[in-house]
Amino acid sequence: MVPWTAVNLVDYYLIRHGDYDVPSFFAADGGIYGRYNVAALACYMLGILVQVPFIASNVYTGPIARAMGGIDFSWIVGVIVVSAMYYFAVRSRPWPPSQPIDVEADSSDVRLRLLSHVLRQIIKRGDRLARRARSFQPAKA
Repeated sequence: MVPWTAVNLVDYYLIRHGDYDVPSFFAADGGIYGRYNVAALACYMLGILVQVPFIASNVYTGPIARAMGGIDFSWIVGVIVVSAMYYFAVRSRPWPPSQPIDVEADSSDVRLRLLSHVLRQIIKRGDRLARRARSFQPAKA
């Protein structure tokens, strides 16, 4: 989780400054961004590997965490290392400029997809609540 959070925060605040082409998120081909951000995926994988020696848990304790008295520093190392790696990996890469959204042409499709997604989530939650209600047994006095 920490490496992916670091990638997203650096991308949003330091690289793109919140300027994204939202319809491209929903495009099958990735729109102006493409399907994969190879730099982000590589930093994510390397970030996981970098954290391993610093992990302290019931299942596994890394050598550096053990030497530090069993303190889990993995998240701190993950944030610092992955943030720096991702920033330097993408800062010189030219980003495609975000296109102004043509409200009449583009947003109706995006709105429809968003509405469809929201409705699916509501239906899923309703199904869960209905199952819970059917299995509810009142406490006996």
